[in-house]
Amino acid sequence: MIKLTAVALQYNHNIDDVPIISAQGQQLIAKEMQSIARRYGVQIHKNEKIVSATKGIECNSNIPQSIYYEVAKIIHGLKK
Repeated sequence: MIKLTAVALQYNHNIDDVPIISAQGQQLIAKEMQSIARRYGVQIHKNEKIVSATKGIECNSNIPQSIYYEVAKIIHGLKK
């Protein structure tokens, strides 16, 4: 059985040095996170490297440096 996992990142370039993990969950929680994101027009990206690297990190923590590039690509794409 494949576990559905979701991670929500938050980044405000005026306040934050790096993106932070604002929420994360598996299975039903992940589905609800996706549903809420869709409802409010938040883009959803599938990236297993980000999910894997943030696993076990507490919410409101900075993302690990190992995924800066992956996250930067997403943020850059949102600005276009």
